[in-house]
Amino acid sequence: MSARDSSRCAPHENDADPGGSYGDPPAGTIHWVTNVGSGNGTELATAPSSKAMSQLVDGLGPNGKLMVVGVAAEPIEVTPVQLISGSRSLQGWASGTAADIEDTLAFAELSGVRPMIETYSLEQAAEAYARMLSGKAEFRVVLTMSH
Repeated sequence: MSARDSSRCAPHENDADPGGSYGDPPAGTIHWVTNVGSGNGTELATAPSSKAMSQLVDGLGPNGKLMVVGVAAEPIEVTPVQLISGSRSLQGWASGTAADIEDTLAFAELSGVRPMIETYSLEQAAEAYARMLSGKAEFRVVLTMSH
């Protein structure tokens, strides 16, 4: 999706929002619903969690699509009934080119998307690294140069 398409995007009603207005989904389930084509929506699964992606399939509308850009080693669990009953589809997309990153940043700026992160000072790097490895980090772990 390019920045020019961003006017048709809105946060999914179950997305985490720093203001808390959309509820609290499981950690790592940040995604966007884009009303493209027939208006039935596409879920953009950005989280590196197959379990979180699997949970999104039932939320797709008729002819909805789950576009997977988050990378995880585990399989996404989807039954044929889930796909056939709503004429839903699942598609992977390799993102990360310079043009993709430029479009993503433009979209984030236009729509007010902000990252959900846990910040640690540089002096707390060992603690931050341990939290990340433990799997207890709810969001991205980010080191800052100042307190």
